[in-house]
Amino acid sequence: MKGWSLRNPKISGLYAITPELENTWNLLDKTRQALEGGAKLIQYRNKSANRILLREQARLLLQLCREYEIPLIINDYLDLAMEIDADGLHVGQHDAAILEARDQLGCNKIIGASCYNNLDQAIRAEKEGADYVAFGAFFLH
Repeated sequence: MKGWSLRNPKISGLYAITPELENTWNLLDKTRQALEGGAKLIQYRNKSANRILLREQARLLLQLCREYEIPLIINDYLDLAMEIDADGLHVGQHDAAILEARDQLGCNKIIGASCYNNLDQAIRAEKEGADYVAFGAFFLH
């Protein structure tokens, strides 16, 4: 990808997460709209699709992201990220460990981690080599 280095990725700007859609063309259209709107990174997230649909959608999303020179991150599926040579992986608490993902993907891929509402988890993820951490909704008491 021209002009973008994965060695020390600077992740900033709009980070778009795909909706869970069975209709691949609808998914690609919505993703293209996000890219046209300025998304700087796309995360493919589909927890309900079968393996065939996951692979098909991931490959097509990767082609689309390459057109825009924007990285594609795969949510949860380390093997799929490796199979299609995605730009990275996003893991949750019950997915592949960050250290395992880094070992499998290498140092040139982006690895992110969900930390929910837990700062200690974010610190641990950073120490294990995550390039970014993500926090979900949380409330102050």
